[in-house]
Amino acid sequence: MPLDKFKYSLGLLGMKWGVKGVNASLIAWSAILLHFLISSDEEFAEIGSSSKINYREDFYDYRK
Repeated sequence: MPLDKFKYSLGLLGMKWGVKGVNASLIAWSAILLHFLISSDEEFAEIGSSSKINYREDFYDYRK
């Protein structure tokens, strides 16, 4: 969808929070959070207790 066709409202959270842009860390954090949510882990820790996913290592790999 072209940006000039995109319709937005003042209810977008990014606008409410004053977000002006995103960086690699935010994108990496979003990926890690999603990975955790779809994993079998019950609590968020550096290394998943049941999945054995190393979230810290993955975060730094994703930021590259």
